[in-house]
Amino acid sequence: VCRDIKSLDIAKRNLTLTVTALKRLVMLVTALEQLRARARERQYEDAAGLIYAVEELAGHFRELSHVSRVADLLERKAGVVGDLRQQLLDDYSRILGSAASELPSGWGSAAAQCVDALGPSMQREVVTQFCLCVLEDYKDIFQPPKEASALEMAERRFYWLKRQEKEYQNKHASNFPDAWRVPCSICMHFCHVTRQHLVEILSTSHHTVDPELMIRVLRESIKFEDALAREYNFEDPSEIGRA
Repeated sequence: VCRDIKSLDIAKRNLTLTVTALKRLVMLVTALEQLRARARERQYEDAAGLIYAVEELAGHFRELSHVSRVADLLERKAGVVGDLRQQLLDDYSRILGSAASELPSGWGSAAAQCVDALGPSMQREVVTQFCLCVLEDYKDIFQPPKEASALEMAERRFYWLKRQEKEYQNKHASNFPDAWRVPCSICMHFCHVTRQHLVEILSTSHHTVDPELMIRVLRESIKFEDALAREYNFEDPSEIGRA
């Protein structure tokens, strides 16, 4: 009798686990369809909540990825999330051009919630893409061997960055949470590109560079980086990137 009772108890638990798994499976399929629909309509605030639900539900099935149906479902989930990631990147790439008017009013805060739900790697990708787009204009003006790239005009590089910081605050700050530290990222990418430009100028120069000019540019660069370090609370200016 005890053996039969034990067998019945095990069977009951197995049935309970199976029913629970089926319910989660249905919930995951439903959540994926809702996520796809919300993403298509750019209802990013709702989509952010669905992302958390999808990830939590999918976590229950990762150990069963060897089952073909489960593997297909997880692959489908990856496709839906991947499409959403690309759509968000496309939306953020529009804000610097004339296509910004195509985005719905106030989309930025909701889109940011969606980006945060997708994780830190998505946040870094969005910020990096934006910074590189901002710096395209800088490269067009100061890329060697263009006239503005000369060491004599190094100060103009710093003025350009200051203008971009003001333009960001006036036009784009509402689309990015303060926690993302986008202005700081713009400065870091600026210093990286500037360093590449100066190395290229010095390595391809066919004449002797005026030592006094080089010292003056170096001092201005250090002064500028120290100011950035104070502004963005870096203890070591080298964290921003020595130009």
